[in-house]
Amino acid sequence: MIRLHCIGVKSRSRGDSGLVYLALALFFLAGSGGGYLACGLVSDPQRAEISEYVQAYARVHAALRPLPVAGIVIACFRQPVLLALSAAISCGWLVPCLMMGQGFLLAFSVRSFVLSLGRKGLLCAFAAFGVRCLFVLPCCFYLAARVWPRGERRRYTDYLKRGAGEAYGGVRPYFICAAVLLLGCAVEITLVPRLFSYILRRIF
Repeated sequence: MIRLHCIGVKSRSRGDSGLVYLALALFFLAGSGGGYLACGLVSDPQRAEISEYVQAYARVHAALRPLPVAGIVIACFRQPVLLALSAAISCGWLVPCLMMGQGFLLAFSVRSFVLSLGRKGLLCAFAAFGVRCLFVLPCCFYLAARVWPRGERRRYTDYLKRGAGEAYGGVRPYFICAAVLLLGCAVEITLVPRLFSYILRRIF
């Protein structure tokens, strides 16, 4: 009976995990929709400034200049670190806000590229953000699902009794995510300028 009960708990937890990932995806998509609409509501002077920035950004990458390593590391680690901190301080309610914010910024940036560079701006946006998203988004969704929406009071009690590492399933997943993100930084530094150079030779 105990064994069957444990199996039932595991199966339910897997189902709950699927629902959590679905909810997180909906929050992300809601933020993306907001970012897409917000970019279309930008005034003409601000849109001109954004367009100049995007074109300058593209030219810097096309020239194969060294990318700022610190900026790339911050961009890759910012969201996962915030999600990990929300777990450490038992603020699971921050997770939906962070996922919506990430979707908002990504969609706003992609549409800015498209509006500034035309249809081929979508390729530039893929070069600028696609490689990063391949590494950052899986880590974000994984960390977010570990934090939210499991009862905050119980988590906080576990945090006080056993420490942060045990209360949130051990620290190994965080080290794995950190390794994945570092690999993503290395790939972005080496690959993104070449992608930009290849794409922009066919635009300008």
